[in-house]
Amino acid sequence: MMENTIWTRASTLEVILASHMQPGFDYGFDDAVPAGMRKQLCDFMAWVEGHFAFPVPLWVDFEYKHYLVSREGGRRGYLFYWNDVDTWPVFEDEDAIPMVRLPVRDERWTINEILASFIEGITDYYAWLFNTNLLPAEKEQTVETILSAYQEARRELQIIDYFACNDQPHWRAAIADNEWRAAKFLGNLLEQGEFHQAVGQGTVYLLTDGDRLVSFLTLAERDCVDAPAYSPWIGFVHTAPEYRGHRYVGRLIDHACAAAKAQGAARVYLCTDHIGLYEKYGFVYLENRVSMYGEDSRIYTREV
Repeated sequence: MMENTIWTRASTLEVILASHMQPGFDYGFDDAVPAGMRKQLCDFMAWVEGHFAFPVPLWVDFEYKHYLVSREGGRRGYLFYWNDVDTWPVFEDEDAIPMVRLPVRDERWTINEILASFIEGITDYYAWLFNTNLLPAEKEQTVETILSAYQEARRELQIIDYFACNDQPHWRAAIADNEWRAAKFLGNLLEQGEFHQAVGQGTVYLLTDGDRLVSFLTLAERDCVDAPAYSPWIGFVHTAPEYRGHRYVGRLIDHACAAAKAQGAARVYLCTDHIGLYEKYGFVYLENRVSMYGEDSRIYTREV
């Protein structure tokens, strides 16, 4: 179980940081890292961020290199950079924070082997913070536990176009069976056959887990603000509570953006009252507008 790993214990560790430093996790890529590999690593990083808290600022640099380094008598796929200290000090300089440098390509490495190397590197880092040595079996078990949990979370989910599917009544009911008022409204539009009358050309995309609804959103000509110069719109974005924390809706957003691009759009728009949420999915703030409900709403946009 993940709660028994050093990763989870590290979330509760109190490390003294200078006032200008915020604990958190960040990562970057060598420009040469292939787009497909970068996407797979970003998916893993997003899952990590949703499940673990980091006690210090931690930077991971993924490099397009063919090398392994020797560490403590073994072959490893990562490097650490930090001052030689017996225990962690008061961190006053970001340059003193450990950094993991991970090669992301080797002709013999699969994506799971790369992820395992990353997990092992962070595990060693946490052991350093705790000033402890993990037995090889403990480290191996930690890698297996974290990687298995991620693979389970990434089990096969399917994206469905509501108007092209054969089970519209089931999915329409799943949308409407929701405490969120907007979801009930969307379900009613679909039930009454008034969706296109309300939002123009468009569709509803569903992310499904078997017969369960994970997330949904709309890609449509119009939204709840009077802005005819902006189109198309992503709207009605929702994830079922039991599926939150995995950024599953990001898959739908990427799918909707790809569909908009295929239809000739250069960008998509989104109207929300959230701040700091859709920036995680590549959106940037554009302006404020008053919605048809008289509410002040923030408009975001994203290039496709």
